[in-house]
Amino acid sequence: QLSEEWKTSRRDTSGDDDGVGPSSETIDVWWVNHDGGLLLLLAHLLRRDNVWRKCKLRVFCIVNAVTDPEQNDAFTNAMKKELDDSRIKADTVTVVSLAREEC
Repeated sequence: QLSEEWKTSRRDTSGDDDGVGPSSETIDVWWVNHDGGLLLLLAHLLRRDNVWRKCKLRVFCIVNAVTDPEQNDAFTNAMKKELDDSRIKADTVTVVSLAREEC
């Protein structure tokens, strides 16, 4: 009897896109170049599951003191290429520079 109640109370949400739950959420990865990419792998593996499949993946690359916009663009393009080579689909790649202020 309990299993019948469980079956009727449970509903399949794999096709739902009602804007609620993980399907409408975003996975943010703050990636430091020397960490080996473990967080990127984790995000990629999460998105392979049906629950997380529709989530957007945003990658924020942390770099040291990039002040030149051309250098910033070059790093962004290199990161996108690395993700493509790894077959990880990121919706957004953003470079965050840790510029040191002099005291």
